[in-house]
Amino acid sequence: KFDSFESYNREAKPLGMTFDKPRYQVLMLRLFDQESEASRQPLTAAFAECFGTDFTWHLRDLFEQSMFVCLVGMDEGMEDSLMPRALHLLDVCAEKYGLTLSIGVSNCYADISHLSTACFEATQAVREHFIRGRHQLIPYSELSRTLTAQTNHLSSLSELSGQTPQQQ
Repeated sequence: KFDSFESYNREAKPLGMTFDKPRYQVLMLRLFDQESEASRQPLTAAFAECFGTDFTWHLRDLFEQSMFVCLVGMDEGMEDSLMPRALHLLDVCAEKYGLTLSIGVSNCYADISHLSTACFEATQAVREHFIRGRHQLIPYSELSRTLTAQTNHLSSLSELSGQTPQQQ
């Protein structure tokens, strides 16, 4: 929907959101065993503690219960520092606030028109908690969901010379 950071800032201003960094990533947070409404304030405090003023971040509840999305902005060259901060966020949430969560992380983008792509990536990554478990940081770049061409095993079996169908 957005073609520039300016158009994003115009639309997001009523929500108290502005974007002033040239790079961004999306974090998708999935809380376990907690009420979303009661978790918002501790999550906000944990983000403030872990991300400080080095990043611009905006945390929002999603329609899906126990899900939050966070748009994180950063200066150029800070892309590598997001993952250690997100790992620290997991630990602070667990140790200080008693929140168990997993975080899906999108790739890094410089063009706001890729915001929907970043949200999709973070959503796909956080769904990986079904496989990896709770208290996980899951970058989208680690997911490998490519489909390989299916081999017709029956035709391969019929090519075994000298074998009976029962042996095949």
